Amino acid sequence: MDKLEHLFKTLPIVLLAYGVARTLGECFEVRLAGAGPELYGETEWQLRMLIYTAYLRAFDSLFFYAAIAAVVHWMNVRGRGAPA
Repeated sequence: MDKLEHLFKTLPIVLLAYGVARTLGECFEVRLAGAGPELYGETEWQLRMLIYTAYLRAFDSLFFYAAIAAVVHWMNVRGRGAPA
C-alpha cells in the first residue's frame, strides 16, 4: 500500500486538473458554437440564454471532478488517522 500512497496523494490534483481542462475545452466549444449556426433562437435573449445554459453545462465537469477529488482527499485524510 505504501507504493500507492503517492498515487492517492496526487489523485485529487490530477482530477481537478482534468476537470479544469475539460471545462476549458467545453467552454471553447460553446464559444465556437455560439459563433455558428448551431444555436437556434428567435431573439437575442433566447440566444443569450442558450449560451449561458451551455456554459453552465460546461462547468458541470469541473464540479463533478472537484467532488470526486474532495472525496479522495477526505479518504486520504481519514486513512492517515488525522482528525477530519
